[in-house]
Amino acid sequence: MGLAARRATRAWNKANDDLDVYVAEQGNKPAQGDTRYLYLQDAVNTAYDKIPARYLDPRDSEDED
Repeated sequence: MGLAARRATRAWNKANDDLDVYVAEQGNKPAQGDTRYLYLQDAVNTAYDKIPARYLDPRDSEDED
């Protein structure tokens, strides 16, 4: 795994951790439209999109039935 892929994976893991901590602090039920929650969710998605496709598990596809 190259340096860029490691950095992207590390950023994605940190974003997931930040989101998990925030959700736990909110009693596992963030308010609908909570801007902090939406910001953290966007950070997770953005970080994931930066991981090169060859390092992603094809079984994690959202298109599964």
